[in-house]
Amino acid sequence: MAYQNKLWNNYKSDGERRIGMYLQDRGINFTYERPVAVVDSGKTRVWYPDFTLDDYHILIEYFGMNGNEEAGRLNEYKRKTYQENRFDVIELYPSDFNKDWQRMIHTGIYETLERRIRDYTSKSEPELARAQSSRPYTQKAFGFYSEVQDK
Repeated sequence: MAYQNKLWNNYKSDGERRIGMYLQDRGINFTYERPVAVVDSGKTRVWYPDFTLDDYHILIEYFGMNGNEEAGRLNEYKRKTYQENRFDVIELYPSDFNKDWQRMIHTGIYETLERRIRDYTSKSEPELARAQSSRPYTQKAFGFYSEVQDK
């Protein structure tokens, strides 16, 4: 069964629909299942993470199929591969909907941006020049960071 919102995204689960609606309601730009290239076992492959937060270059993966051994192995494999490819990923599980899952997304974005800024400011001048050319931060990302700092 596919779930659809007003952006015409056909979500594969109710959990994904809930996440998409939350991002949409908060005005967080995202793309559902945007393809990304990952290097996996020495080969470049195309994966489709559940959500890409466009302004922050952060992925959200909803691990909705948990509870069995096979799903657990797949989740760990995805986590490891994303980490090896230096993707920042916020992970959500069905049990998170019994908690403050919206805050988990907000905190994940905030902590990722804070870490990036900390990493950036700890670099020497030559490293800063390389970092600026290899991973530019958007004005919106800094705006989000400032907005969160004020709270």
